[in-house]
Amino acid sequence: MSTESETPQVVAGEGKKRPDWGNISQIVSALCALALALLAIYGLFFSKTSQALVAYLQSELAARNERIATLELREQQLQSAVSTAQASLDDLTQKKASAEKEIAALNAEQETRSKKLAELDQTLRKAQFALVREKINTTISSTLNGDEVFLEDRLYTPEGVKAKTIRPWETKLAYIKEVADDLPDEYKTIAATVIKNFTEQCGGRFSAQTVQIPALRIPKGTDFGPYGDDRSKHPTAIRYEGLMTQVYKIQQGIQECFRSTTP
Repeated sequence: MSTESETPQVVAGEGKKRPDWGNISQIVSALCALALALLAIYGLFFSKTSQALVAYLQSELAARNERIATLELREQQLQSAVSTAQASLDDLTQKKASAEKEIAALNAEQETRSKKLAELDQTLRKAQFALVREKINTTISSTLNGDEVFLEDRLYTPEGVKAKTIRPWETKLAYIKEVADDLPDEYKTIAATVIKNFTEQCGGRFSAQTVQIPALRIPKGTDFGPYGDDRSKHPTAIRYEGLMTQVYKIQQGIQECFRSTTP
């Protein structure tokens, strides 16, 4: 083989650098995008539609700011109203506490007055009770009635003293009721209470007490010489007097119980 055919051939102009068209297209694309962005910004800020949108947004912002200012003012007013109401509530609370103290004091005073009134009423009732009781007692103490009358002469009558059962309680109670009925009308209600209390307080002790009187008689013409001519010394007279003394003691006990009857 020939040596010339294996020697590389040098192409004319092969040593010059060619431009990279791929990078140029990228640069052009970037410039176009930038131009479009600038046009968009320009359209956004300088077109009539954009200006109208900006104006609307500004008016909406102003309206919102106004509402916010109104709400803030309302909040201040409400806070002021709350403060006023709180102060008023505190004042009312103090007034309530003061009123409660006054009411408590009035209630205590009323209770004290009620107690005093009740005491005075009780005292008045006791005084009226004692007055009526004393009016009745004065009458029954100054007069004799029924079996309280001791007549010794009965022993010397043809009939003499008849046998009977004396019930001092019934006799005295009937007489007390009779005296009470003669009192003025203004005392009769209290007199009924006096008799009722007297019956309750004294009846249990005296109502069952009785004295049995047998038939007694001293015949006419009896010689009283052995008794010193004193008829009262005769055994029958002494017996009769003893029986009547029993009656008197019971009657006296009943009357003392009546004087001590309480309201």
